[in-house]
Amino acid sequence: MNVTTQSELDAALADDKTTDIYIDAPAGVWLRIESSTGKHVVAWGSSHVEAWDSSHVEARGSSHVEAWGSSHVEAWGSSHVVARGSSHVEAWGSSHVVARGSSHVEARDSSHVEARDSSHVEARDSSHVEARD
Repeated sequence: MNVTTQSELDAALADDKTTDIYIDAPAGVWLRIESSTGKHVVAWGSSHVEAWDSSHVEARGSSHVEAWGSSHVEAWGSSHVVARGSSHVEAWGSSHVVARGSSHVEARDSSHVEARDSSHVEARDSSHVEARD
């Protein structure tokens, strides 16, 4: 199911028959996911998504995802992810990740990671990592 608004996203998340959700919201529009249990959620294009609790989101294209709690994000292309709490991020391509709290990041290809607080980063290929307090 393709969604572009918060009300469409909420309906798709509540629908027991919907398993695949593709977010393609206009630039500047933020959508919020409280939990995506059992759903495959993909943010496309220039979508902006806030993932909370145990949400799982794939960020593709130039999408921007902010992960909170124990969310899991897979970032592809030139996606930008900010991970907080105990979030887990897998970054591919030229993704940019800012990890805060006790986040865990696996960076591959030419991803760029800024690790803060007690974040853990595994960098492979030509990934770039900046560690800060």
